Amino acid sequence: MKTLSLEEDFVVGIVSNTRPIIEDGDKVLGCFLNSLPMKLSLGEYENSTWLEYFKSIEEEMRILKTKDRSTLFEISKIAGERIGAENPFFDILFNHIDFYNVYKDLNVATSKTKYLMKQKNIKLRSFEVTNTFLDANIIDTFEGSLEFHFKLTRELEQGYSLVQIHDYITQILAIYLDAPDTKLSNTAFVSETELALLKGFNATEISYESDKTILDLFASSVQNHSAEVAVSYQDTTLSYKDLDIRTGQLANYLVDRFGVKHNDLVGIKLERSSNMLVAILGILKSGGAYVPVDTNYPEERLEYIKSDSGYKVCIDEAFIKAFEIEKDNYSREVIGAKVLGNNLAYAIYTSGSTGNPKGVLNDHNGLYNRLLWMRDDLKISSADVILQKTPYTFDVSVWELLMPSVTGCKLVFAQPDGHKDPAYLLDLIADSQVSILHFVPSMLGIFLEELDPEKCASLKTCGL
Repeated sequence: MKTLSLEEDFVVGIVSNTRPIIEDGDKVLGCFLNSLPMKLSLGEYENSTWLEYFKSIEEEMRILKTKDRSTLFEISKIAGERIGAENPFFDILFNHIDFYNVYKDLNVATSKTKYLMKQKNIKLRSFEVTNTFLDANIIDTFEGSLEFHFKLTRELEQGYSLVQIHDYITQILAIYLDAPDTKLSNTAFVSETELALLKGFNATEISYESDKTILDLFASSVQNHSAEVAVSYQDTTLSYKDLDIRTGQLANYLVDRFGVKHNDLVGIKLERSSNMLVAILGILKSGGAYVPVDTNYPEERLEYIKSDSGYKVCIDEAFIKAFEIEKDNYSREVIGAKVLGNNLAYAIYTSGSTGNPKGVLNDHNGLYNRLLWMRDDLKISSADVILQKTPYTFDVSVWELLMPSVTGCKLVFAQPDGHKDPAYLLDLIADSQVSILHFVPSMLGIFLEELDPEKCASLKTCGL
C-alpha cells in the first residue's frame, strides 16, 4: 500500500465477521459482516523486522475486533466525516474469509457439509459490489490452502495494474516467509521488472579523463580556433588567442600581486561584459576559485560575503583599470603548478532569503563532469553561439559562461539587465545568430508572449 499510495501512513478497510461462533451459528439468519477502517503505518516501524511488524498488526486487529459491531455511520459521526457515494475512510478493502474453518474446528463438518463448503468456496472466489478501488479476498479454504484474489474496480491514480499489485504482494510474502527478520528499512518495494527499468535508466556512467580540467579543454580550443571569435559584447570582440593572452596575464598578475594560489577564493564584482569572462578564466588559471558578487547587493550583504568567504581580492572595475595598466608586464604563460580536478573552481552564495547567504564550494571535477555531460547531451560544437544572460550569481550561469571555452564556440553577452527585456533578446538572437540559450520557466512565458519566430530561426536549443 505504501507503493500504491506513496504514503507512509494509510487506512484500509477490514471486513469483520460478527456471526456468533457457536454450534449451528451458521444457521442464524442475518447480516453478520461489517467493514472497519484500520490505520497502518510503516514510518514508525522502519527499524522493525517484518515478523515484528506483522505481529503488531495482528495485535491491532485483535483490538479492532472488540469494536467490530461499530458501523461506518457511527464512525463517521465521531470522525466528523460525511458518508456519500464514496467511502470517506478507505479505498482498499481486505476480506480474510476463514469462518468455515472455524466451524470445521467445531467438528460440524460432515460429508454433506464438506460438499456444501466446497461449493461455498467457489462462490467466495467472486466479489461483492463495493465502492472501493481495490478489493482483496484472502481465502482460507476448507482444503487448507490459502488463496489471494484481487479485483480492481477502476484505474488507480498511479496507473498500477493487478499484475504489478500481485508482484508487490508476492514479494512481501516471500520476504516474510523466507527472511522474516529482514528490517522494513532494508526492503526495496520494487518488482524485478521495475528494478531492471531503474538500472537501465541509471546506466548513465561515462568515463571522462580524470587528469583533465576545463582549462585543458580551453587550451585545445585556443589551439584549434585561435583566430575565431571567443566572446562578443556589444561592439567589442575577443578571439580565442586574445582571450588566452589576457586571461594568462591576469592569472600571473593575481599570483604576483596578491599571492593567489590553489583553492584561494577571489571575488568578482562586475557587470555583464567580456571582462567578466576574462576575470573568471584568469582566476581559474591562477589556481583560485571565483566568487561572483552582484553589484546591486546591499552593502550589508556585500560585507557579509566578503567576511564569510575570506576572498583574497575582489576584481571590480577599479581592479580592471589597474590591471590594464600593468598587463603587458606579464606573460600569457601561467606561472605555478597545474590546476587539478580536486581544486576548487568557484563558490556561489545563496540569496539569503531565509537568513544569511550560504556559500557552496564546487571543484573542477564536478565542473568538468557537468560541462562535458551537457556538451554531449546537447551536441554542442564549435559552430554554436551561446547567449549569456543569466546573472552570474546563479549556478545556471556557470555553463553559459564556460561552455564556449571548452567547445570552441562563440559566447555572446547580453547587456546588463537585458535578460529582462524580451524585445531586446529577440533582436540580439537575430543579430548574433544565437543557437543556444537558457530560460527559467517564468521568463520563458514572458518571452513567448512577444515571440517573433523569424528572429529565432537560428535557435536549435532552448533550455529550462
